[in-house]
Amino acid sequence: MIPGANVDIAQDVDLVNDALEYMEGLAPARFRHDPHDPRTFVFPRGTRARASGKNLIYSVPGYGDVIQAAEGNLLWHGLQVMTGTNFVAQERSWGFVVGTEADWLEHDARFRAMTILHELYHQHMQMREWLLGWTAAYWPAYNLTFPFTGWDDHWAEMGGPHDAGAVNRALRTWVRRPARPPADPDASPGGTR
Repeated sequence: MIPGANVDIAQDVDLVNDALEYMEGLAPARFRHDPHDPRTFVFPRGTRARASGKNLIYSVPGYGDVIQAAEGNLLWHGLQVMTGTNFVAQERSWGFVVGTEADWLEHDARFRAMTILHELYHQHMQMREWLLGWTAAYWPAYNLTFPFTGWDDHWAEMGGPHDAGAVNRALRTWVRRPARPPADPDASPGGTR
């Protein structure tokens, strides 16, 4: 409930889009929790992000635009210190929180992109799509079950057919493709001017 400063996640937009494109090419068995997991996609095909200030705005086919913001939150950071936990981020209905922007930026860009998409899965696919935006149901369901399962077996994280772990499994072997050279507007289709 304590607001913090906006953290720049827009700087990773190209890498986020590369990861989204990579996930679209995977067979569902690569990201499903188990053979009974009915998901045919992690995010709808064609989902892409664009930068907006420090935030990301996703165009999600069938759903419209979804904004994702990140916030450095010292209270959340302090709670982690007191409880001995070390989570990089925690989802919110508008995006996610991290401890501080400096801590966030210490992680490599690939890890940040994966985390951004993991948190988007919580935000959009769980809270907005599966629970129809009713986050009052999400948090009790999350917090009441977490002490009994931990992160690895938790239904929202890594343990079921609605888990955000689909992102982690899908991107386990993802390596950013080389940047494509910019198109030359003066070049003819034959390659000569």
